[in-house]
Amino acid sequence: MKRWLPFVKSGPTVAVLRLNGAIGLGGRMALSDTSLAPLIEKVFKRGKPDAVALEINSPGGSPVQSSLIAGRIRRQAAEKNIPVIAFVEDVAASGGYWLASAADEIYADHSSIIGSIGVISAPMSFLPVKGSNGGCIPLARPRAFSIPSSRKRKRMWCGCGACSTSCM
Repeated sequence: MKRWLPFVKSGPTVAVLRLNGAIGLGGRMALSDTSLAPLIEKVFKRGKPDAVALEINSPGGSPVQSSLIAGRIRRQAAEKNIPVIAFVEDVAASGGYWLASAADEIYADHSSIIGSIGVISAPMSFLPVKGSNGGCIPLARPRAFSIPSSRKRKRMWCGCGACSTSCM
C-alpha cells in the first residue's frame, strides 16, 4: 500500500494508451476514432501525466481513421503540452506507422516491422452524362485499372457529339 506524504515528491507519471489491432470502423476489436476518442481524452486528463506512451501493435487499416486518431492525439498533446512517446511492439505498418508518427519520439525493437504507408485507392475514370442544358457533365466512377502516365490526357473529350468543348 502506497502512502501519500505531502512533502515527498513522487516520480513522473506516464499514461499508457494501447493501440492493438486493425484500424477501421468494422469489428469489435477495430481501432476507430469514435471508439478511441474517450480513451484519448481520458489518458491526457487523468492525473495530469508528465508524458503519454503509445503502445502500438497494428498492421494498419483505414487511412481516414488513422488520420483522425493521429490528429486527435496531436491536438490533445498540443493543448495540454504533454510529450507523446510511441513504442512499437511487433508491427506498426501502414496506418499503425501513421499512429506512431503522431508521437514526438518513436522507439522500436530491431525486429519490429515498421513503415510502409501506402494508400490504396481505385483510379477514377470520367463517364460523360447529358446535362439539362444539352451539354455533358462528367461523372467520376472507379475503374479496375490505371492508365500509364504517358497516355494520360489533360482534357477529356466526351465524344457524345452534342457538345464541342471538353467535358473537364
